[in-house]
Amino acid sequence: MKKFISLFCILFLNNSFSQTLSYFENTPDELNPSNDAYVGDWVGTGWGWEIRFKQSAGEFGKQFARGKIDLPFENEKIIMSLMVTHTTHFYLKIDKSGNIKGEGIITYDLIPNLCGLAALTKQVNEAINMMDKIPSIFKWSGELSKKAIKNFNREWADEYSKYAGSLEELSSITEQSGSVSQEEIKSFVEKWITGAWYSDDIRQLAASIISNRCSSGEHNFGNDIDCKLIVALLNKNVTESVSKMALDKLIDQVLSKLSEKYKEKMKGIALDSQKGEELCKCGAGASVVAGNKFGPTTLEELVMQFGPDILDAAMFQAALGSAPFGLVLSIPGVTQVQYYYKGLKDGPENRKFKIKGKLISGKLYLEMNGDVYDGDKNLTVEYQVNYKKETPKFPCWTPFRKDGAAVKESGKETIYESKEFVTIKEFKDPATGKKITIEVPERVTSKKEIFQHTPFATFRETGNHRDGKSMWHDYEYVWNVHRITTPKKK
Repeated sequence: MKKFISLFCILFLNNSFSQTLSYFENTPDELNPSNDAYVGDWVGTGWGWEIRFKQSAGEFGKQFARGKIDLPFENEKIIMSLMVTHTTHFYLKIDKSGNIKGEGIITYDLIPNLCGLAALTKQVNEAINMMDKIPSIFKWSGELSKKAIKNFNREWADEYSKYAGSLEELSSITEQSGSVSQEEIKSFVEKWITGAWYSDDIRQLAASIISNRCSSGEHNFGNDIDCKLIVALLNKNVTESVSKMALDKLIDQVLSKLSEKYKEKMKGIALDSQKGEELCKCGAGASVVAGNKFGPTTLEELVMQFGPDILDAAMFQAALGSAPFGLVLSIPGVTQVQYYYKGLKDGPENRKFKIKGKLISGKLYLEMNGDVYDGDKNLTVEYQVNYKKETPKFPCWTPFRKDGAAVKESGKETIYESKEFVTIKEFKDPATGKKITIEVPERVTSKKEIFQHTPFATFRETGNHRDGKSMWHDYEYVWNVHRITTPKKK
C-alpha cells in the first residue's frame, strides 16, 4: 500500500505541473492596425481537468503478492484513478500593440475515483464469489469516471452559457441602436446591469467593469455604444465607491467575493463523485448505511438492476446517508490495511494570479505571469495509511495551454445548455415481491449557436499524455473571453 501511495507522491511533486516558459518575451511591440477592433477590457472564464493517475487491478495486486496472483479481473481493468480539476475567472486588457495584461482567480481540486477498490476489497477479504458481478462493477467504474467529467464540464459550461448569452443580448440591443430608441436601450441596459451586478458568477465582474469604465466617461460599452446613454442610470444603481474605485482594486474585490462561491460549487461536484464509491460497495454486496425502506441486500439488487443511473435518484441517496470518505482494504498475505484518500487537505482552494500575453495573427496567447499568490504556491494532499497521516505537496498549475485562442470581431459562438427531466423506472423488491416506481433525474446537454456582435475568443484542447507525460492520461482545457468595453477614439 505504501508503494501505491508513493506513486501519487511522485506525480504530485513533479514540477511539470507548472508552465514556466514565456512565449511573448521577444515579440516586438509595434502598432498593428488590425488590433484596433480588440483594444479594451475583456472578461473570461475557463475550466479544465486531467486524469493524473491510473492503476489496474493487476498492478495493484502485484505490490502485495509474490509470483502468480489470481484475481478475478481481466486485462488492465482500472480500479483507481485521480482527476485534477480547476476553474478560472479572469480580466484582460489589450492595447493597440496587442500586448495583454490581466489578473484572475483559479480554484483547484482533486477527485479520486476508488470505485474498483470496493469490489476488490470484498473479493479478497471475504472470498466471496463475485465473478458474475465483476463485469458490471468495472463497467460502472468507467461510467462513473465519465459521469464525473460530464458533471464537471456541465457545471462550468452552464455558467459560461449564461454569461455568453447575456452578452449576446447586450450586443444585440446595442447593434440595433439606429432602429430602437435611446429609452429602450437605457431600459434594457439598466435591467442587464442590475441583474448581472447581483449575480453570483462571472457576470458580476463584467457588470462591475462596465459600470466603472462608463462612469469615467472615457469608454464605450457593448457594440461601441457611448456610455452617456447609461451614465444617469449608473449613478442611480451603482454605488459611488464602485464608479470611483481604481479598476484594479474593483476587480480584486469582485473576484475575492466570487471565489468563495466557486469553492462551494467545486465541493458539490466532488461530493457527487464520492457517492459513486458507495455505488460500487452496493454492487459488490458490501454493507451500506441503509434507511428504513431498503436494506443492504435490496440496495444491492437495486444497483445491479439500474447501474450508475440510480446514483442520482433521491431515494437512493437518502438510503445511503452521507458519502464515504475511505475504504478498509485487506490483501492476501498482508495484515489489514486502513486507508483513505481525501484529496486536497483543505478541500477546493483558491489562488490569485497575474496574466500576460499577446494578440498575434488573430489568436490570443495567454500565460500565468509569475507564481500564484494570496496563498501558498503549492497545494497539500491528505491521505492516511495504517493510521499514519501523510500530507505531501505539489505545485499549482496554469489554466492556460501553449496554443492560443481563435479571436473573432463578431460571429457565431457555440455554447452548451443543459436541461433536466425525470425518467420513471420500476423496481421489484426481491424480499417482498412488491413493485415500486423510482424517479431518476437526468440532465442532457445540447449545443446552441448564438451570434456575438462584439469581439470574443474561444479555446478548447483535449488529448492524452499532456506535454508527453506517459503517467498523465486524458485531459481537457477550455477558456473563453469577451470584450466588454473599449476606449473612446480620440
